Amino acid sequence: MSEQDKVHGEGNYKASRDYNEATKKFVDSGKVDKAARAAARKDRKEEQQLQQAERIAKSRAKGEDADPELWNDDYDLDADLDIEEENLRRSGRND
Repeated sequence: MSEQDKVHGEGNYKASRDYNEATKKFVDSGKVDKAARAAARKDRKEEQQLQQAERIAKSRAKGEDADPELWNDDYDLDADLDIEEENLRRSGRND
């Protein structure tokens, strides 16, 4: 077994250490709030798109993040999203 295999056998310790150091450096820099604001949803349309993407992902997920309501093979995600969009349109909240 090569030296590199020993280092990466159960995980890449160097990559983990580098990531942890970079994360600590970023947090200590005081730039977290600014980055969070920059990453925030810009408007209602973007928020809807992100929610739709999340629902689609959860419909395919397994484990902790899975949405059991979506496990039924008869479930129609597109129809559910159409209803959700129509409700938003009717309420006037579809910026």
